[in-house]
Amino acid sequence: MDKNTRQIYRHKSVRLKYYDYSQSGSYFVTACTRNREPLFGESKTVK
Repeated sequence: MDKNTRQIYRHKSVRLKYYDYSQSGSYFVTACTRNREPLFGESKTVK
């Protein structure tokens, strides 16, 4: 990726400044796929 492209897609970090992310815990991860293809299985709504 060249320098100009990096500048276009640059964004601020959303991490908490003083949080230790090396600790064990629960984390929410978002993964986007092309055309919303279900590459990781199906999602189910739990009530």
